[in-house]
Amino acid sequence: MRHILIIFSLFLFSFTVISCSRSTSSTTTDNTTTTDTTTTDTTTTTNYSTTDVTYSGIWIKDNITSWVAISNYTFDQFSSVNINYSSYRIIDFEAVNIGDEIKYFAIFIDDGKSDTHCLRCDLDTYNSFQDSMHAYKVMPIDYERHYENGNSYFSIIYADSTYGNSGSYGSKSRYGEDKTTFLSEVSNNSSLGYYLIDVEIDYFGEKFSSLYSTKPANVLFYWDLDYDDLISNASTAASNGYYPTDIEIHEINGVKKYNVILNYGSNEWDYLIEGSYEEFDAKNTIRKNTGYRPIDFEVHTSEERNIGRVGDNLSVKNKNLVYINPKLKRRN
Repeated sequence: MRHILIIFSLFLFSFTVISCSRSTSSTTTDNTTTTDTTTTDTTTTTNYSTTDVTYSGIWIKDNITSWVAISNYTFDQFSSVNINYSSYRIIDFEAVNIGDEIKYFAIFIDDGKSDTHCLRCDLDTYNSFQDSMHAYKVMPIDYERHYENGNSYFSIIYADSTYGNSGSYGSKSRYGEDKTTFLSEVSNNSSLGYYLIDVEIDYFGEKFSSLYSTKPANVLFYWDLDYDDLISNASTAASNGYYPTDIEIHEINGVKKYNVILNYGSNEWDYLIEGSYEEFDAKNTIRKNTGYRPIDFEVHTSEERNIGRVGDNLSVKNKNLVYINPKLKRRN
């Protein structure tokens, strides 16, 4: 069965045919303050281990924006890139159990703006950071929850939400909802002018977290798709002028389900769904050499990602990586 929500903005972009290279191996003046639901912690300790890892990504045509993407990095390696590319901002972050350690994936771009983030934060730090963001004109663009040694860690990235002389887009975020509530939120928020930009699904497909923005958009959202339906719907959407912006994979009783957000626009794009690391790395290299840049990575590790791993890989010094851009504009 095809599951789809259509989320319309107040106005559309001009139609442009999108080129999709299929690879299976391969202005409103809304100043609404960001609203958050406090995140609570649920942990499970286990010694379960798996090497079942797949890699997915989305790339768009962009010959202008400079970018750097990292994959399979340790947190120290990630931190080094974060420091050395301080003029770049993070638009996507993944922390995943691979082998006997947590590996990190991130996309940095240089577009003259800066991000504000809380990465690999414990619950108290995360909630405190979220509270602090209410004072600024920002909106969340990417949320990630992962587990280490039976403990939950949270990551969120904010971007500047200002436009024009004094405008600021509004935003909302919701965490840990059941699917029925989540789908209702998507529909209700759309009717209020808040459009879905990011989804995170964990705890065996039972907990849904989501981010929304009033930045004008024309959005499609598919959820709980089988693999063949995902590919079919992506191809159909491409022929109708849409391109994917976020993909999320989760499992229900060992069966993989695919969720994707698509936006209407004039981007040529390419994707890889559940390739090997070698295919993922090759795709990233090819696209870099042909004028594309990544906008979203999804690394899936079966149910292990949801239940965590017992190990010795948690470094205290690398917890709670918080950065608040000193140039952020405060709300009046």
